[in-house]
Amino acid sequence: MESQGINQLTADTAGRQSLGGKVDDREPITVKPENHEKSPVHDPGILRAYREALKNGTVNDDRILVSACLAGMNCCYDGGSNLSDSIRKLVLDGRAVPVCPEQLGGLPTPRIPAEIFGGDGRGVLQGSSRVLNKLGDDVSDQFIRGAERTLEIAVSSCVSLAVLKSKSPSCGVGKIYDGTFTGITKKGDGTTAAKLRDAGIAVFSEDEWRMSE
Repeated sequence: MESQGINQLTADTAGRQSLGGKVDDREPITVKPENHEKSPVHDPGILRAYREALKNGTVNDDRILVSACLAGMNCCYDGGSNLSDSIRKLVLDGRAVPVCPEQLGGLPTPRIPAEIFGGDGRGVLQGSSRVLNKLGDDVSDQFIRGAERTLEIAVSSCVSLAVLKSKSPSCGVGKIYDGTFTGITKKGDGTTAAKLRDAGIAVFSEDEWRMSE
């Protein structure tokens, strides 16, 4: 990946890339959800232990899942990224798998910003909430599809830990934008964060990752 250059990869390709470098167009696998209350998503000890193992060189070969925009891939709604140097290094070192759920769900980049109305990401997955873009178009199906594809990649890559973009309607962990497009947030997970948590994957926000440095 180093020779290819991280910014030369599209997040769609990075997100859909399976082991061996092939783009995966299979249907998503079915994973039985676990009780999300049992997910260790907010256990800071997991993240601290991982960061300590990285520092000491004792981390095992398991990779983590990260939002592709945090690795510097230009897949944000405005065509930019949210680069975290430490996340980028993990990807370049082969220790992290970058994904962009919104591109995996079929949305273009750049794209019209979207937020969750009437609940949170788990509500979207259950059909009680919706994801609408700023023009009022319902893009719930794309967000659900992106969450399914992301979980498939997480399972096939054997990850048990994910670091995702804060406040995003797909990747937000514990806090997301409230649907008014005014920058106000509300409690809840994005669609992908909820999907991963329900599968028992420990999910952390970029803010939690940064605070653990």
